Amino acid sequence: MELSEKLSSIARRGEDQVSHIQSEEATKTALVLPFISALGYDPFDTREVTPEFTADVGTKKGEKVDYAIRADGNLSILMECKPLGTNLSNVQYSQLYRYFACTDAKFAILTNGFEYRFYSDLDSQNKLDTQPFFTFDLADFNEQDIEEIKKFTKPNFDIDAILGTANRLKYTNLAKQAIAEVFHDIPEEFVKFIVGNIYEGRQTRQVVEDFTPIIKEAGKLYIKEQVAQRLRGALANNDIDTRTISEPDNTQEAPSQMMMESLPLKKRLMLITSCALSWPKKLT
Repeated sequence: MELSEKLSSIARRGEDQVSHIQSEEATKTALVLPFISALGYDPFDTREVTPEFTADVGTKKGEKVDYAIRADGNLSILMECKPLGTNLSNVQYSQLYRYFACTDAKFAILTNGFEYRFYSDLDSQNKLDTQPFFTFDLADFNEQDIEEIKKFTKPNFDIDAILGTANRLKYTNLAKQAIAEVFHDIPEEFVKFIVGNIYEGRQTRQVVEDFTPIIKEAGKLYIKEQVAQRLRGALANNDIDTRTISEPDNTQEAPSQMMMESLPLKKRLMLITSCALSWPKKLT
């Protein structure tokens, strides 16, 4: 079975069990251990995967990380798990931070079972970065994500290869977040930049205020069009009649249950997103 199929299977199983995964231990059993196994490591062989890993020095007494993964016999990855549904952006990962500094591990993973955030020491040697360089989401991944995650599999694990693209991945993701924030809360400087390229009149404060909702709406429309374009391609590959997927408008109906069940997890999420984007919303 291909890696992408293994990971999709874990995601589907997680979806089916979500109401029963209500603790950190349940998250580990249902999602994290299968994920580790999909990467080619034996979670039941403590020579490869050590649960409740404790470092000899440099950490608080009794402090442990959930898993330590060894590649080629060397401690390579530390993993800290949180319960399913945890917002990882609000998590303090001081244990990972301390363990990373006092072990030979080059990578650390923070996960809630579905989302896996990969960290290293790109900014300062032996000091865990505050921002992940790569995030993998079991519920929403693409071919490029699979190519990146393959680098962490047991047969392909190569520290130099991972670090060779880690900086690019990190700053690409940060740039995406910054762009998303621009469209969510458009800064005045951005409005002035766009106005300067499309408006020949004098840029007064009133002009900037008048153009702000226009530019915000234009951003929403652009995103809608991109989602619709990708959705048509995805549905075409799934042999679904794309004539029902026209440019997004305010009359688009929710997809039928039968249609949704015929799609893989990622494409279902894409379809839900497309419909949500096209529902009428008041421009703020």
